[in-house]
Amino acid sequence: PSGDFGTELFSWHNTLGDFMMQERSNKIIRVLGFFFRKNT
Repeated sequence: PSGDFGTELFSWHNTLGDFMMQERSNKIIRVLGFFFRKNT
């Protein structure tokens, strides 16, 4: 069924998006921590 496939694909895309956001925020936190340590 196309409806089920679309829902599954949408939820998979959302999960991937959440993962990417998590990775990005982790990277930002790491970079900020690096600069903070460098300045002190």
